[in-house]
Amino acid sequence: MRSRTFVLVALTAVMVLGLGLPALAGDDKKKPEMPPVVADEKAKFAIDKFKRRFDTPDLDLQLDEVIALGRVHHPKVAAQLLRLMKNKEPEIQAEAMKGLGRQPCYRKKIERKLAGFLEEKKYEPVVVAATLRTIHKLDVRKLEEDVIMSINSKHDEVAIAALKVLGDWRSYKSLREILLLWEFYPDDGKWATGTVTVDTGADTATEQRLAKAKWKAKYGGRAKKARPKLVQALRQCVNKVIGLEDEEKILKRPKELREWISDNKKLLRKHR
Repeated sequence: MRSRTFVLVALTAVMVLGLGLPALAGDDKKKPEMPPVVADEKAKFAIDKFKRRFDTPDLDLQLDEVIALGRVHHPKVAAQLLRLMKNKEPEIQAEAMKGLGRQPCYRKKIERKLAGFLEEKKYEPVVVAATLRTIHKLDVRKLEEDVIMSINSKHDEVAIAALKVLGDWRSYKSLREILLLWEFYPDDGKWATGTVTVDTGADTATEQRLAKAKWKAKYGGRAKKARPKLVQALRQCVNKVIGLEDEEKILKRPKELREWISDNKKLLRKHR
């Protein structure tokens, strides 16, 4: 029996609002210079002060103290911030991670731990996104593949943070994975899947069920909704990696990226 190819596609209505969104914040901002490492006495004073003031049931006050502590650049401060990643409050974890991004003195000790904080089964999106920004700020390039996998998050905050990192790193290695994601979300106001093929010789109804199961295994982890902010971030990332700025030359559709990849196989082989 001839095999049947089932195209499982879902299109949302084109959004009236949300098109032509402004550029993502922070694209043109220069990274701030890191403050010098403070003296041991100043670090001890900051940590002792933090411990006293953090001992409160008021979450807002606790967050203020984590932020203040994170501004003090010292290995012992960084170690204290890392301990806060065990706190039960995701907001505290996220602020502690943000503070770790201001601790380049601790970079070598923390970089091997950062990948663990990208696990969305263990940590809330706000924490994972903060981890991506810290990886970016500390420029931990050895985690490039982990960052690439984060673009597939269901959560825009996480996926967009990962794309920001990859764009600034000009990660050619990420382009194929980005293409697959962009083809799933090709436009600001819609989403669409690919195709799956089954050939069992069964009746049409059975093959449709099998095709649905196969599709779910392949695409089921992605959010089935329009994601205009993600699409915008995809475009920005792709063009930043490739180095296109001219409005007439930038890539605007996934098929254009597929063509670019096809034309630049030799370059991409160097970045596998």
